[in-house]
Amino acid sequence: MIRVNATFLVAMMTWALLPNCNGLTATEDDADQTALLTLLGAAYVAGQLEVQGAYNFFDGTNGTANNGTYDITNTSRSQLFTGFPPPTTGAIVEIDNVNRVFYERITTQNDANAGKFLWYRWTKGTDGKFYICPDLNGSATTLEASKTEFAGVLANPGTTANPNNLGVEGVFAGQGCNGVFWSRLEPR
Repeated sequence: MIRVNATFLVAMMTWALLPNCNGLTATEDDADQTALLTLLGAAYVAGQLEVQGAYNFFDGTNGTANNGTYDITNTSRSQLFTGFPPPTTGAIVEIDNVNRVFYERITTQNDANAGKFLWYRWTKGTDGKFYICPDLNGSATTLEASKTEFAGVLANPGTTANPNNLGVEGVFAGQGCNGVFWSRLEPR
């Protein structure tokens, strides 16, 4: 029922908004397209993003150094690394709470990957805290390509985004998030 209503809403919003896009094409990389994708992504999501919040992030299950911040809403993600401004940002275009993944279109200005798509997987540790693992590839030019990449991760988790191997600070091989540790999220 929710999927049907979301699909209907997306169709209605597309019908209402596209005539006002003044020649917007799928290849343009501008603020109007990002705003439209964000709006459509917000309409498409089935439910609320479980991991929404304002967080400090740390390495693995035992890290003590604050590496920066994540701000995650149903429609956007912003990450600031301590000592490395400005933040990286993305417009969340789809949420999958079953597989605990969201897909975003990179919106950071002056980023070589701006306009490309990433996935972010999250899990909840036995300590009750959220952990997040980003797609470090960042080269998907379409949402479908990013989803296909994540489907491969699900088929063979190994060390790419394995929620059963959160890792520990200081160990840089064989951990469950792209070969290193997941980032632990602590509410701020």
